[in-house]
Amino acid sequence: MYIRTTGGLAQRPLPYSLGEAPTCAPDPAAAGTLCSFESKSGGSTTAVFVPDAARAADPLCVLVWIHGDLICGDEGKNAVSYVKSKTFPLAKQIVASQRAFVLVVPSMHWKGESSHILGSPQKMNAFLEEVRVGLTGAGWSSPPSFGRLIVAGHSRGYAVLNGLATRVNDAQSSQGALATLTDMWLFDSTYGENHRQAVSDIWLRWAKAKSSVNLRVLYLKNSRTAAVAELIRDKAASAGLTNVQVQDFDRKLLTHCAMPRIQMPHMLAAAGECSLSSGRSRIPTSPPAPNATPLPSNGAQIQRIQNALASGQWYLALSLAVLSGNRDASKLTNLIFFARHPELKGRKLIPADPNFKQLSREWVEIRDTIVRPFLTKSAPAGSPATPPAQPAGGAAYPEINTALPQAGPGFIRGWDNERRSFGHPGTIRALQEIAAQWHAAHPQGPRIVIRDISPRGGRVGRFEPHSSHRVGLDVDLNLEGGKASWYNKKGPKVNDRWTWELNSTYSPSLTRELAQLILGHPTGGLKVKFILFDDPEVNSISTKVFKDRTSLHRDHLHVRFCAPPDFIPKIEKYRC
Repeated sequence: MYIRTTGGLAQRPLPYSLGEAPTCAPDPAAAGTLCSFESKSGGSTTAVFVPDAARAADPLCVLVWIHGDLICGDEGKNAVSYVKSKTFPLAKQIVASQRAFVLVVPSMHWKGESSHILGSPQKMNAFLEEVRVGLTGAGWSSPPSFGRLIVAGHSRGYAVLNGLATRVNDAQSSQGALATLTDMWLFDSTYGENHRQAVSDIWLRWAKAKSSVNLRVLYLKNSRTAAVAELIRDKAASAGLTNVQVQDFDRKLLTHCAMPRIQMPHMLAAAGECSLSSGRSRIPTSPPAPNATPLPSNGAQIQRIQNALASGQWYLALSLAVLSGNRDASKLTNLIFFARHPELKGRKLIPADPNFKQLSREWVEIRDTIVRPFLTKSAPAGSPATPPAQPAGGAAYPEINTALPQAGPGFIRGWDNERRSFGHPGTIRALQEIAAQWHAAHPQGPRIVIRDISPRGGRVGRFEPHSSHRVGLDVDLNLEGGKASWYNKKGPKVNDRWTWELNSTYSPSLTRELAQLILGHPTGGLKVKFILFDDPEVNSISTKVFKDRTSLHRDHLHVRFCAPPDFIPKIEKYRC
C-alpha cells in the first residue's frame, strides 16, 4: 500500500517524505522503504528504494537505473511498479546483495527517443540533488553527502548513458553527484551498429577521461548491440585501458529482457562494499613493511581501489594506485598482499609467525611477478623503469600470475586455498566466460566446480599428482553433486591403482552440454585444444573430446586451452 499525498491526505504528517508530492511506505517484501516523487529535473515519476541497510547512511551510495522500453513483461506503467516486477526485481536484488545502495529509478516513458534530458550532466546532477535533499524525510536528519554513484542502464537506456558519455568534458560531469561516479554499467544497450565507429569512440573518450571509473559492457553476441560493444572492447584493449570490461553472452542462453535480472546480482556482488568503514575495510591501515600502505586521500579513489582489490582485479588496483601517484613497489605489493590476507589486519610479519617463510615468499612473488613488471610497462615516458627481478623461487612461467576467484556467476573454486588455482590470465578469463554462460542457462545450478589449474608461476617438474597442470592452461572441473563424474573413486589406491564405482548422480546430458559449451565458449578468450573424459557418450560430441590412454578421467573433465601467441615459444606443444 502506498500513501498518496493528494486531497485530504496532503494535510496529514507522513512517516517519510521525498521530493514534491511524495509517496512513501515500508515495503516488507523487500525489507526497505519504497518512495516515489515527481521529479522536476527528470520530468517524471521517480522511484526511490531505501533498503534498511542504507537508512540514514552518510555518505550516501546511489545506484541509478535507466530502464528501457516497457516491453519485457510485468513492468507496469512507471518506475514504481517496475522495481517491484518479477522481470526486473531491482529492489529485492539490492536487499539480497547486502549492499547499502539507495536505488533511484526515473520513469522514462520512452516513445522512440535516442536522447533524453538526463543525458545532460547538469540535469543528472540536479535530479540527484532532488533525491539527496528529499531524503531528509525518509530517515535522514539532514541531507547526506554523496559518497559513491553507480549509473546503469538497459536497452534504450543508452539515450541517457550515451548522452553522459558524449558530454564527458562538460564541467558538470566532474561535479555534484557525478564527481563520485565509480561505475557505469551498460546492459545490452550498445545500439548504433550503423554508426559503430562514432558510438564506440564516444565511449573510448569517456573511458580515457574517466580512467578511474569502471565501465562494464554486457551484450548479446550476433545482436544489434554487438558491433558497438566489440569495437569498445577492441579499442580499449589497444589503448591499454584497464577500466573497461566487455562481456558477451549467447542469445540462445540469455535473452535481452532477462539480462538485468540474471546479471545484476553478479554485478552488485563484484561492486564491493558501498563505502569504507574502519571496521570492515579490507585495505590495511597500519605502517611498516610488509604492512599496510597508505591510500590516496580522495575518498572515491580509495573506494575504487578497494573494489578492485576485493574482486581480485590486481592490475586494475595497481592502475588506480599509480594514477594516484603511488609508484613505490613495496607499497603497491602491500596493497595486494594484505588484500589476499585480511586476517593479518595489515600488521608487520615477524619470524615468530607460524607461516612466516611462506608468507614472506608470497610477498616477494607478488612484488616480482606482478608489481615490478606492471611498473616497468607503465613507466612514464622519459623516466627510468623499475627493472623486473627474477621471481622468488625461480618461477618457471611468470605469466601464470592470475588466481581464480573463490566463486563467481556459475562457478565455485574446488579449493578453499588458491594455491592450486593459478592460471594464465586468458585461462581465468575463459573459465569465467564459460561459467557465466552456464549460469545463464542454469541459474539454479548445478555450478561448475573448478579444481586444479597450476601453482603460481607454473612448474618445470611435476605438479603432483599431475604430469601436466604446469603452465596455467590445464584445468580440472566437474559439476556440483558429481553430475559430471561418470565413475567415482572407491577407497584408497590398491597396488597403485584406484577402484572405481559407477556414480548414481552422474548426468550424461548435463556433461555433454557442459563439454559443448566449453568447446564453443564466448569469443575473446583462449580457444580449447581438447577435453579429456572417458565416457564414450560424451566423447561423441566432438573429436576434441576423447579418452586419455595413459590416465583415467572418469570423475572429472580435463580441459586444455591453447597457448596465446606470446606464450607459444615457451610451450610449443600447447600450440593450436
